[in-house]
Amino acid sequence: MRMTISKTKTLGVAIILCVAVLMPQDVDASTLSCSQVDGMAIFGYKYGEWEFIGAIANEFDSDSIANEFGAGNEFSSDSIFNEFGSFGGEFSSYSAFNDFASKPPIIVNDGYKFVGYLTVNDFKTPNINTYEAIACARNSFRSFSNSDLEDTVFKSIPSGGGYSTGSSGYSQQDIEDLLKSFCPANSHTSATDSTICQCDAGYQPNATKDGCSLAPIKSNIQVCQDGFGVNVDWDGTKAANGDLNCNCKAGYIWNAGRSACILPPAIPTPPKISTPTASQTETKPVTYTSPAKKEFLIDDAKIKNYNVELLGETNTSATLRKCPSTNDCDALRYYVEGVRVKILGDYNNGEWYKIIVMDTKQEGWMHSSIVNKVALQEAKTQPDESKESDGKFYEKIPVSEKTQKDAPWYKKVFGFFSNLFK
Repeated sequence: MRMTISKTKTLGVAIILCVAVLMPQDVDASTLSCSQVDGMAIFGYKYGEWEFIGAIANEFDSDSIANEFGAGNEFSSDSIFNEFGSFGGEFSSYSAFNDFASKPPIIVNDGYKFVGYLTVNDFKTPNINTYEAIACARNSFRSFSNSDLEDTVFKSIPSGGGYSTGSSGYSQQDIEDLLKSFCPANSHTSATDSTICQCDAGYQPNATKDGCSLAPIKSNIQVCQDGFGVNVDWDGTKAANGDLNCNCKAGYIWNAGRSACILPPAIPTPPKISTPTASQTETKPVTYTSPAKKEFLIDDAKIKNYNVELLGETNTSATLRKCPSTNDCDALRYYVEGVRVKILGDYNNGEWYKIIVMDTKQEGWMHSSIVNKVALQEAKTQPDESKESDGKFYEKIPVSEKTQKDAPWYKKVFGFFSNLFK
């Protein structure tokens, strides 16, 4: 989509006429001429008396109503150009621009004599039309010379100066032509409103809006960017009406109101899915490592050493362990039923026996439930006999014929497997 903007958009800005007044369509002829009021003082009615507010003099005189920095300053409270003041307001009874003013400003000569009224009220005579007086001052070469009048105050209108009345010699067209000269250099009067000045082509209003200065020449790109911002360029073409076609720069889009170009909304990046390599998909054998048994700490207070020599005999298959615990102590060796042992002491109130296997002289711990105590005189050394079964080494010591005969087979089998976990 394209947007258009006129390159002449900044031209044609109107400047309010310096006199800041509205000229009527019909200017009534004055009874006083410019020569009769040239260089004379103007007094306005304020707080029950008449005080000095300006003069009809050349525009370089600070007291002149044609001097926009002096008595003609529209921001001065006593200026006839202050539309909110007593002497410039359209509805004030003391204004020079009120058609029905009862006490408009008066004109006084150097001899302190009343000359006439400064007003647009035809019924106050003698008078000079306010607009005509402005034109007279604008074209005057005379300065206001009686500075003592600036400090003079009249309680009432002074007596007349003996001036005769008559036509001022200015027609309506003459007055309008005189007022045109108020437009500053490089400007002209508006064709639709004679109170408005417009800058000439190629000029623009200055910072204070009281004159026209040369307008900088802008490129078509600058014109586009003035209208839509820095993210816009001219695409090199024009619309049918001559306006420039402006487009967004690369990487930008129009906003919702199509008044500027902005960055498009960010598109979320999908998560990256990695492809597993051959080494990652290769099946590797799992090696099971049994958890290491925690170190068993023997409580010395639970150890009881025997003072007499006791003998014992395993009543089933037995496991000789490193310390008195089934879960936390490693097996040192496995023995079959009937192995003779020497009992050195016990642990935890007789739960475990500390023993020495008589034939192998191996020392360790056996659970008390698998060792029967026997009398000393019954103890005798058995011949060594060993065999290997299921990868485990057992010491086999023959027992008496009576013992082998009396023990049922199932007890022997049950005792063997239960002893593996003791």
